[in-house]
Amino acid sequence: MNPEPPASKPQPNGTAQLLTTLAQSGDKWIQFGILCLVGISGFGNWFATQNSGQQNLAGQERIKQEVREQINDMHGWIEDNRRFIKESVDEFHRGNADSSANRKLLERIEPKMDELLSTLQKHDQTLKRHLGEFSTGGGPHPEQ
Repeated sequence: MNPEPPASKPQPNGTAQLLTTLAQSGDKWIQFGILCLVGISGFGNWFATQNSGQQNLAGQERIKQEVREQINDMHGWIEDNRRFIKESVDEFHRGNADSSANRKLLERIEPKMDELLSTLQKHDQTLKRHLGEFSTGGGPHPEQ
């Protein structure tokens, strides 16, 4: 009996055993055919690996492009926020300047308003006094 070399874990479809049997065949054409099949299989594996590698590179480029676009979007968002904050601060300062100008105007108008109010109060008291005289009969009546 020939001792069988320890075989690697056989594949479920038994191709390893078949290839071993064919490779041990004494016919040179069978051995050459197996060599060709192994070569074609190797070429197919190499081609699939190359194709997969190219797809991976293309996927990496798509990811890089997406990251670049997102970073550009973030920079734009940050710049928009900076601009908004600057405009808000400028508007706030303009509002303070307007408030200051309004305060100065009110400070000039206030004494005149107090004087006008005082004059109106005097006229109101005078009118009330005259109306009181009319109603009590102490002064000229409109019917006269």
